[in-house]
Amino acid sequence: MPDRYLSTGELAKLCHMTKHTVLAAIASGKLAASTTPGGHHRIHARDAVRFLRMHGLPTDALESRPQTVLVMSREDVVQQLLQSVLSAEAIATERAHSGFEAGMLTERLRPEVVVLDAPTVAEAEAVGRGLKGASGTGRPRLLVLSSSEDGRDEAALLAAGADAVLRKPFNVEALRRATMSLLAAGVGAAAGGR
Repeated sequence: MPDRYLSTGELAKLCHMTKHTVLAAIASGKLAASTTPGGHHRIHARDAVRFLRMHGLPTDALESRPQTVLVMSREDVVQQLLQSVLSAEAIATERAHSGFEAGMLTERLRPEVVVLDAPTVAEAEAVGRGLKGASGTGRPRLLVLSSSEDGRDEAALLAAGADAVLRKPFNVEALRRATMSLLAAGVGAAAGGR
């Protein structure tokens, strides 16, 4: 079983129930959940499976591993944008605040795509090398969000290990297309909307 946490909305969608039903199960103590500093509930997959089995409900959706996107960003907005556009596709998103945390989460979650928000070329190279060289993680595809206004760093970022580069500012659809392209295609897929 995957070692992952689900939001109440993700669990509701996967199990074809309402978010209210999930919240009621948490409030009654029937479903174990932790609370984030922001006051949101997170349910570990094993606790969700236990709850579903206890009530004779199917667990297939939870026992198979969904695609995962890990966002390394110092800003909440990028992860929130990705989470809002990818939740409709049943793709999980997680967030790391540093390269070290991204490496730890990559080993644990084995994401298919890592989105690296606005690094320098040196940071992208270090993170790309660390993520793609971590044992047991496979090779996550790396989407770099670049702050370079003229796009001059794109070639250097690609040479540093990025599979695709999306230049800021970008719209939500461009971010969705770039991420979905890397999820669907093999390594080296080009991001749309650059």
